[in-house]
Amino acid sequence: MRRIGSFAFVCAVMLVSGTVIHSLAQDNTTNLMPLPYNPYPPGILPPNLNSEIARVQREIRFIEGEAISEWQALPPANYQGNPSTIQGSGYQAVEVLGKLMNFDLNISPFKNQACASCHMPYAGFSGPIPSVNLTMIAYPGTFHYRAGKRTA
Repeated sequence: MRRIGSFAFVCAVMLVSGTVIHSLAQDNTTNLMPLPYNPYPPGILPPNLNSEIARVQREIRFIEGEAISEWQALPPANYQGNPSTIQGSGYQAVEVLGKLMNFDLNISPFKNQACASCHMPYAGFSGPIPSVNLTMIAYPGTFHYRAGKRTA
């Protein structure tokens, strides 16, 4: 009986100490993470950049969902002629393919940005964030602080 009690005590101590050590290790790793390098002087990047990027990504996810629905609703391709061409729904298929590619967030290296993030159709295939259009030379890419030297 005494062995069972001491075994339970040792298990309890190990469980508590493991939890404490794990939480300390998490705190140390988060404190050691360097802040991302921001090469721009204060005032260049708009203060609402993160919320605007999130808004654009929500729009992109919605439009991509519409494109996936359109793609699934397409009839099977009807190839005819020599050389073969798609008859009937060929134009629609190409249009939906372009929409799927433009609004695919997985197309970027970090799988976090679509082409439409900088080339939104409702903005004339230019940038969809007005505050960035007024302040920066170019849009932040998939790696946010590495904007190029040209506009979208």
